Amino acid sequence: AHVDRVRRPLPPHRPRTLGAMDPFAPPTHDVQFEAPGWASDAAESLRRNGFVALRGAPLQRDLCDRCASSARERLDTLLPLVRARKLDTEKDACMFHELCKRMHQLRWDVRLPAPRASAPTLPGRSALPEADLAAWAELHAEAHRRAWPVLREVLGITEEQANIDIAGCVISQPGTSDQKFHQDGSREGFFNVFVPLVDVTAENGPTQFQPGSQAPVPTGGFAFMAAPQQHKAPHLKIGEVLIFDYRVRHRGLANSSESDRPVAYLVYTLPGCTDIHNFPDRSLFQEDDVPTNAPDDNTELDWVLAENLDDLAGLASSSSAHDVAEDKLSWWHQLQFQKRAQERLGVDGCSDDTEYREIRGASFAAAKPVPLLEPRLVCTSSSGMALIGAPGPDAASAWQLCGNALPEAAAPAAHCYCGYQYGTFSGQLGDGAALTLGELQLSSGGSLELSLKGTGINAVTRWWYTGLNGRKHLSMMVREFLVAEALFALGVPTTRAVAVVSGKDSADEKNSSCAVLLRAADTFLRFGSFEVTLPHGSGHHAPSAFDWRLLRCLADHCISECYQHLVGVEDPEEDDEDFRAAPRYHSFVLEVTRRTARLAASWQCLGAVHGMLNTDNMSISGLTLDHGSFAFLDHFDPNFARHAREPDSRYCYRNQPHAARWACERLAEALVPLHCTQIADMLREVTAAFDAEYSTAFDEGMRRKLGLREKAPRLVEDLLSLMERTDADWTCTFQALTNASSQDEAARELCRCCRAGAEDEWEAWLRQYTEMLASESTSWQHPGHAEGMLASNPVVVPREWILDKAARAAETGDFAEVHRILEMLTKPFETPTNVAEARPPSLARLDANTAGEVGAKAAEILQDADFWRRLCPELRVADAASEGACASVFEVSEHQVEMLRAAMKRDGVFALPTADLPWQVDLAKLAWSVEELRRAGWPPSFIWVYDEPWIMLAQLAPLLRDVLGSQPCFDVAASRVPPGEAGIAFHRERPLAGLKTAGITGEDVGFRADGTPAFASIWVPLVDVPQTGSCLMCVPRANDAGYTESGNLHWNADMLQHVRCLSMGAGGAGVMSHRLFHWSRKGDAVQADGTTAPPCVALSFAVAEDAFESPRLPRRMLPLPPPQLRVALAAGQALTRETAGSFSTEMGQLFWDCFLQCSEHFDHAYSSSVYMARPQ
Repeated sequence: AHVDRVRRPLPPHRPRTLGAMDPFAPPTHDVQFEAPGWASDAAESLRRNGFVALRGAPLQRDLCDRCASSARERLDTLLPLVRARKLDTEKDACMFHELCKRMHQLRWDVRLPAPRASAPTLPGRSALPEADLAAWAELHAEAHRRAWPVLREVLGITEEQANIDIAGCVISQPGTSDQKFHQDGSREGFFNVFVPLVDVTAENGPTQFQPGSQAPVPTGGFAFMAAPQQHKAPHLKIGEVLIFDYRVRHRGLANSSESDRPVAYLVYTLPGCTDIHNFPDRSLFQEDDVPTNAPDDNTELDWVLAENLDDLAGLASSSSAHDVAEDKLSWWHQLQFQKRAQERLGVDGCSDDTEYREIRGASFAAAKPVPLLEPRLVCTSSSGMALIGAPGPDAASAWQLCGNALPEAAAPAAHCYCGYQYGTFSGQLGDGAALTLGELQLSSGGSLELSLKGTGINAVTRWWYTGLNGRKHLSMMVREFLVAEALFALGVPTTRAVAVVSGKDSADEKNSSCAVLLRAADTFLRFGSFEVTLPHGSGHHAPSAFDWRLLRCLADHCISECYQHLVGVEDPEEDDEDFRAAPRYHSFVLEVTRRTARLAASWQCLGAVHGMLNTDNMSISGLTLDHGSFAFLDHFDPNFARHAREPDSRYCYRNQPHAARWACERLAEALVPLHCTQIADMLREVTAAFDAEYSTAFDEGMRRKLGLREKAPRLVEDLLSLMERTDADWTCTFQALTNASSQDEAARELCRCCRAGAEDEWEAWLRQYTEMLASESTSWQHPGHAEGMLASNPVVVPREWILDKAARAAETGDFAEVHRILEMLTKPFETPTNVAEARPPSLARLDANTAGEVGAKAAEILQDADFWRRLCPELRVADAASEGACASVFEVSEHQVEMLRAAMKRDGVFALPTADLPWQVDLAKLAWSVEELRRAGWPPSFIWVYDEPWIMLAQLAPLLRDVLGSQPCFDVAASRVPPGEAGIAFHRERPLAGLKTAGITGEDVGFRADGTPAFASIWVPLVDVPQTGSCLMCVPRANDAGYTESGNLHWNADMLQHVRCLSMGAGGAGVMSHRLFHWSRKGDAVQADGTTAPPCVALSFAVAEDAFESPRLPRRMLPLPPPQLRVALAAGQALTRETAGSFSTEMGQLFWDCFLQCSEHFDHAYSSSVYMARPQ
């Protein structure tokens, strides 16, 4: 339920003068409790000031003392826990309270006598003793008795209708610092009642208010801002009552006394509403902002925190969830590990030493995971969890799987290795963001090495290189997780991904999402592991150069773990021990080479590109290692490289086998001291072994993909050449051959997978293919023809756009989408529920019956209105009824127009509430359709293809013309801000580059003579956007020194003392000058009920004076431009406004093609900006 839907009109009240004050002066913020007319006086003060203190007749002293003692006991329980988890408690009252709230320790609910209602009890919140509960209930009831007569007059509702959402306590610690000014809420009808349990003086940090800074009651339905008055900090005695509006700007002053300051509080809300207590964007606070790292699983909270603290054992035993959770998760702590690699290869230093250093004479550095803050389990692999012995896919918590609670027998250490990167030796590298836990002993008798990736800094973390303190981005870990499990399902040798956990890093000032990936493999040693002993004498050097003992230990360990058949290989005629073992190491090099060749062939047959074949990314056991750069081809391009700036396309698809062979040659060089073969001879053997193994494996793989019994290298060569010339999609091409029952059907399907005009070439190749089938006594219809092809040609592969979709979903907290994509990718030979996910981006949502040839005609198809109607069937495109809706404009009086114009001149912004904007569109359907577009891979700006946004623009344009004198300029956009993220950074819409130029000296070209701006942008949220969401924050003109200066930003810390919040219901509108300094705050990722918060979806458009900014399209196109121009405009906006990486290069090219077809209709300056943003 939302405030706008339940807000009741305030009852009329008689104007009063307080004491002998001027009736037009601000009322005093002090009122004597139970004096004649005290409730009405207090209500008037609350309306006008935003707060009021009730003096005299305080609550009973002994009751306040009992509750203060109870609060301190709770605090004494909490502080050891907080300190043990390295959280700084020397903060202001509210920030410390926020910490306590998130840890569910200090904040609690109290059930008051009927008919009072209390907030729902959250799981994991420890109960208070009965005696304490009785004291708190009595105290809150007494506070309510004093506050309610005042709030009754302000709220205009009965006592039975009001809510008390929160009843609890907050404590300000000695030595806290001042809090920044902020607003706890943004909507009318939310009030806080404070009762100090000690005297509140200047020493222990009273709350300072800006009287009148709360938004006033709207006049005529239009909200505008009022300037704040001088700061006030009421001093209170024990038991006196302070009431304040959630919207009033306030801050807690520093507690410089020697004791804490407990304050009881109540939060009142309107019917159907819930507490929206929150703080402004973290960026508004200085570095003393408090980090939190409580687990997100409330049912495990108490015991997880307590298990590391002996002095809080009682807390764990009191939690009913503890025993159940411990039984469920005990297997993790009982996992048995050995340390064979560490014992054989050596461990350097101690785990507490994280300073970067050279690791000499050893392969590992002692380390331990850096705790991950706020861990949340993103996804687990069912088969991966079973592999490590888990009783089920959900049998471990995020707290465990991210390394915050390691198995007892685990031995974490960071591996040190070197590597050739892009052909150049780079010296010491190492797992600067990963730790091995040792070899896990499996019940089957084998073993697996477990590794955690993204665990924070250690002794081999290269600070100057990673920039992430040993952490990994959540999006990257989701990609690695999905690609690893997809490759396993496709039958490609690979390391396994077990689970991925998201969280925060305390050292990350940007507070960006990071993640930890749990992996498994027979070993994580790589070619670079052997290069630590290379005798390089110039440039980068190896840390253990000439250490042949370590080199031999490395080789012996790998042979015993992964090449057991070579353990006994030796020359019995040799007396020298080193030379006797040489054949073993010689065979070891060749075996590694053959495995690597087969691995490269499997990549090539799938149309896959590893992307980073440096020797430090090449597994010694022939597995796919480090999947962050892995990619699958869409349209076949042999020169495709995962990294566009890769030198000489070294690791592109065409060169991939050569790069893998080159790495094998470097391994042979590194092992010269062991295999004792002349290097030239050894390199010839390696080359011959690799080429023979690769040729055999590739020919065999392509034979199975084509359903042939005999190898046909010439036919395959012709096919690949044809696919390159026609830009055929790799996966779809082989699917077409697999599913076709005749040559004609194959020709039709193949032409759908490539550019237009290639029919004759495909017909010619298909004739060769059909003849090949006939020579093997088979045909298209033969029952056995497609049998092998079905197991070799996947329907679904982890295409780039699918991985991007999963990564974006994870960033928004939509882990269910990651699970769904994992389920799809682990069944690669089955047709997915959404068949679009088996196609490249350009075919992703085109109907097969109408798509036809994609290539050059893609833009034409995209501008077909029927295509867009199918995409979002709830919306209209070029519908006749839309013209009538456009005529329903908003009517306002001249007085209201003058009010709004004055607000714009004074503040640079005004807001229009939902109640005064009767839109002729369904906002919920519009917001839902933006989600539909996103799921189909289209940026939000494409919502402007539909009629509904243009109807809204047509309805609002006359009002904006009357107020601002400007008209729409076709600068339209849409946004979708995921929960937990900030939508836009600090900025102004337009600079004043020509503020004072020749011929206009002294004249502001950004503003008219009457002070109205020549350009304004309008923000219309399609969903309710409270302050907890990604609402807009801004600094009013009067407090912004850079408003009329030509600089783009020009802001300072003092401006942040005057921040205003534009949060509103769905369909409200915020109108902002082009010079307004604004941004969007970071929204909460989780709502009060524990569910994921919805994304913030909004439209935006601009109005401008032609002399300031020309319209992008002729205004005669309004109110409903032709669909073709809408698509072209949306495509241009996507290219110029969307962030880099939000869509693929192929989609970007598609957008450019769409715009290019209609570019002659657009303003030249705008066309130039789109041209500059086109894909290069």
